[in-house]
Amino acid sequence: MTIKYKVIYTRRKSLAIIIKNNGEVHVRAPKHRFFDNSKIDEFVNTKKDWIVENVEKMKKNVKEKRPELSKEEKNKKKKEAKAIIFDRIEYYAEKYGFEYSKLRLSSAKTRWGSCSGANTISINWNLIFAPIEIMDYVIIHELSHTRHHNHSDRFWTEVEKYIPDYKEKRKWLKNNEHKIQ
Repeated sequence: MTIKYKVIYTRRKSLAIIIKNNGEVHVRAPKHRFFDNSKIDEFVNTKKDWIVENVEKMKKNVKEKRPELSKEEKNKKKKEAKAIIFDRIEYYAEKYGFEYSKLRLSSAKTRWGSCSGANTISINWNLIFAPIEIMDYVIIHELSHTRHHNHSDRFWTEVEKYIPDYKEKRKWLKNNEHKIQ
């Protein structure tokens, strides 16, 4: 059995496999290093069992996804999300001395948050559907990027200082993202 996949070139350093909510398989490859198709095929084949298992899991999980909101419900929820998320970011920024330049809500399909080089923080408004401790993890994660603009060991040490069980929070988010998007 061959696995169908789409290659996406990014600024990463190694190959990675991403299973999308709809079951599509994406292989992320570094755009600065050339990987020929045979190397990518070989990489995908070594992960075949994991891919098949997770594609099935995603297809099953999509059935459990939260119901779609109407446009009006979505606008009321966005306002609620803005108030809650902004309050929590302000709280943690003040409590731990983080400095950011601007804050905005996002509707990104693939990210829960981001922090620009100018320390503009964007948080996905759909986090309103996650448990509050998951929202707090994403907020702390992005605030930590104002001090470390990468995912280095120093960055993860910073996150762990405020969220000691951040690995469990990340895992929960990965396993349940289909329910809150």
